[in-house]
Amino acid sequence: MAKAKIAVEVVEVVEVVKALSIGAFCKDKILNTNWTNMEILDSVKSTYPNAKTSYACIAWYRSDLRSKGEIGPRVHAKKVVPVQLEMDI
Repeated sequence: MAKAKIAVEVVEVVEVVKALSIGAFCKDKILNTNWTNMEILDSVKSTYPNAKTSYACIAWYRSDLRSKGEIGPRVHAKKVVPVQLEMDI
């Protein structure tokens, strides 16, 4: 009986990490942090130095998520009006 020789080649396994799109990055920050639009914009600019993203873009992503029901409505703090009380002692 003849013996067969088998050639085995060792291949290096490399993990490929796909970068998030800027839109996905912004939506992730909106959904998972309490950052303001300006803080998200600063993060986008540091992560993607050549990005042309503006404050209006971040606001659009937030509005889009709100319209799809993924985040709640805007919550505004109620204005507190100081009241001076007069008391007779």
